[in-house]
Amino acid sequence: MCVSGGISEGQSHKVAIRSNTIIGVFVALAACFFIGGVHAQESIRTVVASEKDEDGLILGVCNRNETWRYRSLNGVIQDINSGEFRYETLCEEELVESNGEIKVMKSKKDNDFIKTKRNETECDNLDELPDCFAP
Repeated sequence: MCVSGGISEGQSHKVAIRSNTIIGVFVALAACFFIGGVHAQESIRTVVASEKDEDGLILGVCNRNETWRYRSLNGVIQDINSGEFRYETLCEEELVESNGEIKVMKSKKDNDFIKTKRNETECDNLDELPDCFAP
């Protein structure tokens, strides 16, 4: 049976190939990959600042302490939609440490944008984070 990543609850795909040989194992894994069952574990990128335009729209996200440092809006959307990376904001206020998951959303004009998932605090919202390029 394949490990399910993109299959709705209650569904599974079985690979009807005997996997008691090296070739059988390879073919079974290839079949699982082909039907979307095998996914590498996604990595989490922690966001501590955001780039905004003059209207407050998010243009990118960053974390100077990470190797990726800055990622544009389109890059973040591509990363999330592909499942390669998950993004979370980090807020470290005086008694609060909070993470907000970043989601890809559709605007009324069918454009993709990102926002943080609503939670109990606002300090981890993309709009509330400091600017990426502030001194």
